[in-house]
Amino acid sequence: MLNDRGAGTPATPIQTLVNKISIPTELVDIDPEKSFDDFSLPLKKIKKEAQNRIDKEMISYVLEKTYWNRTRAAKMLSVSYKMLHTKIGELNIKPIP
Repeated sequence: MLNDRGAGTPATPIQTLVNKISIPTELVDIDPEKSFDDFSLPLKKIKKEAQNRIDKEMISYVLEKTYWNRTRAAKMLSVSYKMLHTKIGELNIKPIP
């Protein structure tokens, strides 16, 4: 996935780790010349991105099932209407035409 150094070239330990746990590549700056000790994995950033992906999937699913009735969706998700409205904006969730 991240190994673009040519066919047959083994992935570095960093690339292998990132691929194994499906870290979004935009969150990780991989330099094949760096050693594993010089590598930094922004856990807080990765955790936030994972949470946002889950939230977006769940909210989108419930909104589709409720035909975008946000009051019902908020009750189903056990959040306030205001929180749901905020999340829809933050996560850029739009109805599918």
